[in-house]
Amino acid sequence: NDILAATAATYIRLIEFTAKQLDLETIRITGKDLYGFPRTISATSQEVADCWQAAYSAINMCNLIIKHAREEYATYINEAKALRCFAYYNIAHLWGKAPYITTVIDVDVATTYQVLDKEQIFDNILSEIREIEENGRIKEGGDSNYDYRIDYETLLAIKGEINLSRGNNNMALSLFEGWEPTFSLSFVGGTLEDYQAIFGNALPLYT
Repeated sequence: NDILAATAATYIRLIEFTAKQLDLETIRITGKDLYGFPRTISATSQEVADCWQAAYSAINMCNLIIKHAREEYATYINEAKALRCFAYYNIAHLWGKAPYITTVIDVDVATTYQVLDKEQIFDNILSEIREIEENGRIKEGGDSNYDYRIDYETLLAIKGEINLSRGNNNMALSLFEGWEPTFSLSFVGGTLEDYQAIFGNALPLYT
């Protein structure tokens, strides 16, 4: 029950991060907030602080599961690692440079940890995905017991997008072939039409 509760809490925190990320991107791309009011953002904006807090709160939950879950819960440990990859992928696109933390911390002191640039974060993500592939398993597409949870296809998508950003188009194409995603993080009003209404043709290039 504890591992299930911790996993559910991690998804909730990731949904909060996704919502705050959308808020930031709306202001950055359109100059308005989600309610249509003119807004600008800077390093000291509350929206930036809120998004940062949500991101590292989700990562902290992942780290908590990875540290304390017993070996018989290896699938949940791998799931937490996969969710951490998902979070860091989005963090790398939002901020470029950011702390890469794999231990349980006080989120308020995250900025005191070593900062990596985007390519270093991507390298760590790819290394983590290789470890998941070699040493364990997470849900695979079509496993109805894990509907709406992160799956192996999501990891393929992250690998593919990293390769695309590095100009490795053929590698990315091979990863996307036969791809059938079932994982998404959403909130009320999170349809494609809603995104297009906000961003027009300038949709963010990441998850």
